[in-house]
Amino acid sequence: MTKYCNKCNTELEEEGVFCPNCGSNDIRNEQEQTTTEKEESKEEVTEEQVEKEEDNPQEEEKEVTEEVETEETAEEETEEVAEENEETEDEEATEEVETEETAEEETEEVAEENEETVEKETEEVTEEEEIKEEVEETEDNSKEEIAKEETESTEVIQTSTPEEESTEVIPTTTPEETESTEVIPTT
Repeated sequence: MTKYCNKCNTELEEEGVFCPNCGSNDIRNEQEQTTTEKEESKEEVTEEQVEKEEDNPQEEEKEVTEEVETEETAEEETEEVAEENEETEDEEATEEVETEETAEEETEEVAEENEETVEKETEEVTEEEEIKEEVEETEDNSKEEIAKEETESTEVIQTSTPEEESTEVIPTTTPEETESTEVIPTT
């Protein structure tokens, strides 16, 4: 438990009986200090301050002036910091909006490019399919024509020779064709 001097409020060692500051033997424990004693010690401090102030009014004026100047300076600095913060926040907000706008524009450009690419690829696939169908159709038509011509224009001609009999296939023309094929007997 801490002990204090009742005269000068100096903190004492636990075993101390006399105040090392003023030499008083009026000692109390911390718990024994009453509200009245606290007020008395405050009054003593206040009285000391009043006496000092009365003795030196110029010093008091100087201290008050310094306090006022310090408060004004602190207020000015606070205002400056607030303005700087506000400007910084405005700049950051502007940059954020610009970044968002740029991102939106880039997204739109990429989307447009993707749409164009898909359209081109779709057109190419469609063209390839059409070409493939045309080629297949042409092949089918050609095969049909060739088969038809082969069956209609083939004539079997038999010729005999004294040594052996042989059969020769000579193609003949259809009435639509202008060229004619001559049949030449083999001897």
